[in-house]
Amino acid sequence: MSEASVRKELAAKMHEALSEESNDIQRRALQNKRPQLLMLEDLEFINDTIRKITKGLSTMGDEKKYLRKDLTVNFTEADLRRAKQLAEPYQYKFITKNRRYEDGPFVVENTVAGQYLKQNYRHLYKKILDGDAFLVSSFAELSALKNELVDEFVEGTKTQLKKIKIRINRGHGVGEGFAVSATQIGQAQSAAYESLSDTDIDAYISSLEDFLFNAYNEKQIDLQTYDDIIRVVVNYEQVVNPETGKILNEYIPIVTYQDQYTNKGIDSAREKKALQTMRKFADELGAEKFAGMEGSSSISDKMMATVVSQLVNNIKREKTIKLSDNINPAKVKFTSKGSAKQQGAGTKASGSLKSKKRRAPAVTIAPKKTKAKTSKVNLTNLLGLLNVQLPKVVARNMGSPKLVNRTGRFAQSVRATDVALTRQQFPSIGYTYDRGRYGVFESTSGNSRASADRDPRPLIDQSIREIAASFALGRIYTRRQ
Repeated sequence: MSEASVRKELAAKMHEALSEESNDIQRRALQNKRPQLLMLEDLEFINDTIRKITKGLSTMGDEKKYLRKDLTVNFTEADLRRAKQLAEPYQYKFITKNRRYEDGPFVVENTVAGQYLKQNYRHLYKKILDGDAFLVSSFAELSALKNELVDEFVEGTKTQLKKIKIRINRGHGVGEGFAVSATQIGQAQSAAYESLSDTDIDAYISSLEDFLFNAYNEKQIDLQTYDDIIRVVVNYEQVVNPETGKILNEYIPIVTYQDQYTNKGIDSAREKKALQTMRKFADELGAEKFAGMEGSSSISDKMMATVVSQLVNNIKREKTIKLSDNINPAKVKFTSKGSAKQQGAGTKASGSLKSKKRRAPAVTIAPKKTKAKTSKVNLTNLLGLLNVQLPKVVARNMGSPKLVNRTGRFAQSVRATDVALTRQQFPSIGYTYDRGRYGVFESTSGNSRASADRDPRPLIDQSIREIAASFALGRIYTRRQ
């Protein structure tokens, strides 16, 4: 089959997976035919809903048509404990219906879903044990619990409570898990792996990365949408069976409660944007707009240069960096030794990347004889930069006696999940990887294949530190999620 035929066939499969019809099917299946993991760490979604209903309807001129602001609740720790008590019977009901061993105890671990989370998402399993997350049987159970919570804590009329209940939706799990759009993108990715040879898959990924970079650079998508798509492309086997192309039986939607305005205004918009972007990529793939499906080999450098350029101009945060207007971000060269040089014919300006003493993670890039201007930088923007670099750097650092880079799956599965500050104001970078496949090598796993040499954690830590050094972040901490 010719390359053009392969592309058109793949584009058709991707469009089928990314279609509106597929979205409806996926949504119904995920809501009603599998357990849901509810994150219940606060109750502010109730107050958020009340405030936004009040703000949205108060201009109608009829006091009876909107809620009083004094319906908001000053939630206490005792209220949160009570909310969790209300959630516990729903989890117990799920366990009762889904016990793996009938003679075993009535605990989450004695269910297939519980075992899956324990083996693959230990931080989420721990939240269940700590009482901050609950497994329930379906979307309908989530709705029933939501109604109980509103009835328990809000003192209002039946009509007022109804207004609140219908405006609280199921949202994404605070950065955990994948949205419905992600399952569709995962299926499109599975179609690519099924249709293409190993060589063409590498070219396909390069083309996709280049396409997404250009979309980001032209402000068609933001950094979050870019990361949403890349995260699924890299980890699609966490939601889709690569052999069948169908959603994994073990896949569990991870959700929170949130007001419908946030859900429709932000989450829904992000889902739609991700799907639209991937559909457009499929269009261009089928139209052979990628010559030989060759992408840019310098996609990571271009991505970082663009983000650096944005930092120069307008990103706000209390942590500061200084960047010279004379530095052309497109020509910044990043190295693991923490230096940055501007290169190019006719360019006289040069600069060095140095950390400010006792002010990590603040960094300074100051060219000679040039007074630098101050910009603000949000630490969370490091996530995009780290995730662009991590697969390449991890793969480069692999090799005996450490894990050996044979299929590329391990390196592609490594992902930074969050960046926080310690009490001493040092960056603490959380990361994850395909623990279902490679967690057995952790020296503390208790598995017969555990190995100090092949433990993935030191390898990932080393790679993150190399990338961090290019930003002269100074002391950092890493933690496996």
